Amino acid sequence: MKNIFKFPDSFLWGSAASSHQLEGNNRNNDWWKWELQGKTKEVSGKACSHYELFKSDFQLAKSLNHNAHRFSLEWSRIEPEEGKFDKDAIAHYKEVIRTLRSLGITPIVTINHFTLPIWLCEKGGWIGKGSAYLFSVFAEKVAKEFGEDVKYWLTVNEPIGYINGAYITGEFPPGRHSFKEAAMAMVAILKAHCLAYKAIHSVYKEKGWLPPKVSLAHLTLMYTPCRENSNLDIFSTKLRYYYVNKLLINSLISGWCIAPGFPLTRLPLKNSLDFIGLNYYTRDYIHFAGFSPSKILGNVCSLTHHGDSGKRNFLKWEIYPPGSQF
Repeated sequence: MKNIFKFPDSFLWGSAASSHQLEGNNRNNDWWKWELQGKTKEVSGKACSHYELFKSDFQLAKSLNHNAHRFSLEWSRIEPEEGKFDKDAIAHYKEVIRTLRSLGITPIVTINHFTLPIWLCEKGGWIGKGSAYLFSVFAEKVAKEFGEDVKYWLTVNEPIGYINGAYITGEFPPGRHSFKEAAMAMVAILKAHCLAYKAIHSVYKEKGWLPPKVSLAHLTLMYTPCRENSNLDIFSTKLRYYYVNKLLINSLISGWCIAPGFPLTRLPLKNSLDFIGLNYYTRDYIHFAGFSPSKILGNVCSLTHHGDSGKRNFLKWEIYPPGSQF
């Protein structure tokens, strides 16, 4: 008789989205300003009008037999000015969460998915003084407001991807090209996660709620040397693999940020992961580019040298399932 693999009845199947990509009219964050400066091919505008249409959107998800949904809170809506919280925005997200629960869909809440309020950007964003603390204040606030109906929290979405886009390639706001600032942002986000983790757990304990499950969404990628017989390509590939896939998780488990080019930093907490959220997309080929800080991780040559390596999606990312074995 053929063995049939069956997922547990408690297994969560669903979809994921970010506020700025779906809600529309998020006018008070850095991405909106970035778009108005002509830094993107298109502006978000009304997006999918999810802010207004979330109930019908969730009905569609239910019709597809989803029993979980990951969404993000828009920080700039809830805290449009430092220390001032918008009651209407809070009421909206409460309705979002309760609508999901009424449909039997488990809400999984991401506190920050790339966008930052303008007021925080004016303080320097993640590399500004006190950014980790300011994030923890926000995390504590939303935990108090929404925690009674939420079990799963992700503090930050894909810090590695964000830092690369914002401080290395310059494709994300603030559009910087600085390894030093990237290292500063990494340390700040690690601290922010630890402080938020502690704050969320403290809120649940104070309220007498069952303990939450807190993590972050970690970007993972599979890397292959461009030339399998090149020691230099292998070197850059292994180094990139460590920085992208291992550094963040190892730091949060150990309570220390230890990596070449990064300041030796003790974090506020260790073992600050109740589970591990992994986002896996594709495989990249890596070609050695040099020993300077900006080049030592190599160049991605997936399309220039390996465009025919396998099936690709509409973003031209290779569809490579074995790479998910993180």
